[in-house]
Amino acid sequence: MKHYLGIEIGGTKFQAVIGDSNSNIIERFRSDVDRNLGADGIRDEILKAFFSLNKYNPVSIGIGFGGPVDYEKGEICTSHQKLK
Repeated sequence: MKHYLGIEIGGTKFQAVIGDSNSNIIERFRSDVDRNLGADGIRDEILKAFFSLNKYNPVSIGIGFGGPVDYEKGEICTSHQKLK
């Protein structure tokens, strides 16, 4: 069975799930986001989730977060999760 990794980056939490081709969630990963660590903190959480869930050998990854992306350039335009 094929598995898929879904990642959601929020202003206060980070979530990742492994799902199958029938839309069943197999396993979840959740952690709090330390806004003071900025992008480095988010990257650390992505790595933790990936290494925790990689045992399923996902065939693709989807990522969501609060902000627009320039798909053609592969760049984030801005994030709505700004430090105050």
